[in-house]
Formats: sequence, C-alpha cells, structure tokens
Amino acid sequence: MVDLPGKLKVLDVSVITTSYNNQPAVEIRRVTNNPELIKQIISCAFHDEAILILPTFRNKIKAISTLLDKGILYLDEETQEYRYTF
Repeated sequence: MVDLPGKLKVLDVSVITTSYNNQPAVEIRRVTNNPELIKQIISCAFHDEAILILPTFRNKIKAISTLLDKGILYLDEETQEYRYTF
C-alpha cells in the first residue's frame, strides 16, 4: 500500500478474468499476511477512509489472450486496437 497526501491509500490488486452467471466478469483480489498492511487496511475500514485500488495484471500478454478467448475483447482489423464486445 502506498500513502498519498492526505489520508488516501493506494493498494495494488490482481485482476482475474472469470465468468459469473454465464456472463463475463472480473475479480479483483489481494491476499496479504504483511502485519503492517493488515493494520492499515483494518484502520481504513474502522475510520471509513478510502483505499484507492490499482488494478494490475501479472502477465499482460496472457491477460489479453484470456480476454480474447473469453470473448470480452476483439481486435479491430481496421484500427488494430482492442475493443470490448459489449
């Protein structure tokens, strides 16, 4: 977790593509056993302080492949850019 000016905290989390009720979905996940991070997260919860989530892929190339396979993204042939299917 990174401290920003004021009381805002930044927490990086893994983005996992999945499906829920037969619909494309993403899951954000972070597991830690770091005592200081645990204290900060619990403190934020007690004091209603915000935590900014920084979504990350562990392997961006694999993530793009998975998103294409699951039908969430497609490659626009004209622009050569990835687009969402919904």
